[in-house]
Amino acid sequence: MAQAPAHSSHCDLSSSFSLHRITSLEMTARISLSLYPSLRRNRTTHKFHRNEQQRNSSPDESNEQIQHRPVSSTVNPEGSRLTVNARERPRMRALNAALEDLRAAIPFRGNHSKKLSKIPTLLLAKNYILMQAHALEQMCEIIEQRNLE
Repeated sequence: MAQAPAHSSHCDLSSSFSLHRITSLEMTARISLSLYPSLRRNRTTHKFHRNEQQRNSSPDESNEQIQHRPVSSTVNPEGSRLTVNARERPRMRALNAALEDLRAAIPFRGNHSKKLSKIPTLLLAKNYILMQAHALEQMCEIIEQRNLE
């Protein structure tokens, strides 16, 4: 008995998953940044890249390209610590809000009176995603077997 030719609706999870994984990761990042704008970073040129630019340009160009911040004569560690703390607070609030959203999205049968901490939440999310991917693989195999019959 001759086998039926492979259908165009062949469920090749490995290739489709790798193509869609990048798209879904980009989508997740865009959604996260739109929901939590405080997660955005100011893009600055890394010191290594600035040094490369200096070497590749003439002395006149390098002076125009690089702008240095004025260095204060007195260093106030208490003031800089307060500034760092002020920047860190909104970032931590955004991270905690994102973790709360993640906890709400993942099915969990444990003790609901005690909130999951960060690492167990991330591990539970990772395992849930792996379980869903495995279930999808199995469904694709079943569909492929039925198409061959």
